[in-house]
Amino acid sequence: MIYNISVTITLLFSFATLMLIPSALELSFAKNDEILVIPKGIKPAEIDGMWSTKTEWIDASETKIVENQSTAYLRAKYDELFVYILVDFVSDQGLDKSGDLTVTCFDTRSNGGNFPLSDDYCFYRVTRTGEDMNGIIQGNGTEWVILQEAESWDPYDNKFDAAVAYSQMNDPYDSNNNHVIYEFRIPIDTYGLSEMMKFYVYVNDAYSNEFVEWPTNAGGKQLKLIVKNVLPPPNKWGVLHLKSYNSAGMQDERPKSPIAVSTDKTDYYTGEMVKIMGQVPAVENGHEVNIIVKDANGRTFTKLMIKPKDNKFEASFQISSFDKLLPTGKWTINISYSIWAAKVDINVLTDEKKSYSITISKPELVTVSVPIRDIRVGDKVMVISEVKNNEERDQRIFYIVQVKDDLGATVLLDWLTITLNAKEMVRLSVNWMPELEGEYTLETFVWDDISSPTPLSPPQTVSFTVVR
Repeated sequence: MIYNISVTITLLFSFATLMLIPSALELSFAKNDEILVIPKGIKPAEIDGMWSTKTEWIDASETKIVENQSTAYLRAKYDELFVYILVDFVSDQGLDKSGDLTVTCFDTRSNGGNFPLSDDYCFYRVTRTGEDMNGIIQGNGTEWVILQEAESWDPYDNKFDAAVAYSQMNDPYDSNNNHVIYEFRIPIDTYGLSEMMKFYVYVNDAYSNEFVEWPTNAGGKQLKLIVKNVLPPPNKWGVLHLKSYNSAGMQDERPKSPIAVSTDKTDYYTGEMVKIMGQVPAVENGHEVNIIVKDANGRTFTKLMIKPKDNKFEASFQISSFDKLLPTGKWTINISYSIWAAKVDINVLTDEKKSYSITISKPELVTVSVPIRDIRVGDKVMVISEVKNNEERDQRIFYIVQVKDDLGATVLLDWLTITLNAKEMVRLSVNWMPELEGEYTLETFVWDDISSPTPLSPPQTVSFTVVR
């Protein structure tokens, strides 16, 4: 996508308008600090636990929380997909190995109560025995139960994510001292977030054994290992109101992503190579383009990281043909770069109607040992395949051999280049000497090119064991 001057002027005007929002919001907070009105943001936040840029949260609401001799700043905004929360805990100037915690809670139906219900969700980031853990808890009518807890979430999908950092970079509240900052991204549709909800925030400093909460004096408790025990009942929470602003007091629409992305075609058979091309805006600090491919069942098929050149990028991946459980249908290619995201869909079709110009046999592994025995460390192994040209013409091919260990790391990548005469069949081999024992997977491919490949045959795969 190419920027034009009208888009630039529109964005600058929107930012100038949103600069005025916090002062209006502070007036409402002075009257009643149990109502938090948050605007629709211009840009999504980058969930890394810090102010990525000086303007990252300028389009968000601002609330100063002072309690128990500690100070934190709460900023919030939303867009069509997520509610974004920043908790800038300026009083906590040490990221402790166990006990630093922030929780954000939503009563999605605003029905309150003395006990958490199934429409109540809390999202947290906590340090525990040296690890940063993200978690989600949900009410069941009597107590909170853990839905999920993990060291990290995928920052490039459309799910919940949170981050914590010890930073002062670009921070408008304290740019001299490193302190603890939390960021959250909560999906609106997944958890049924609505325009008006009851809302609660809790942040704890393990070193000082102090916490602050919003609303203040809501009844939160000091953290003692278990996150759910610090939370007051939903009827003590404040109110979160999602509201949009622009210069005319009308609702703003989030601008389209400046990322342009496309594929070389729309429909692909299993076994084919998908080529991705795109253009990204210029940013500082050299970000990489992150690509996540989701199959028709929503599972991650592959992830790629590409360094753009002159604001452009290219990438490719092959759709497996030997995996019989691979789902066909609509696949989605998700692209993220800095704070922007884009996606493109492709159709994956079965390879039953696909005819290939080359036939390749299952690879054989042959050692020079006599008598024949299991493959051992240090053996000279030959990978042999029969390759046949199915066309009435000569074809130049690349015969590629790849061996991966049980962790998916490539331990061998080698290839041969040969021109096959019409209808010719040959036996090709590549040598390899295993250095470590373990389980391995061998794949062989036939492509027409290395730099911009098109598969000429479905890949073949075998698994084997190397012993000492």
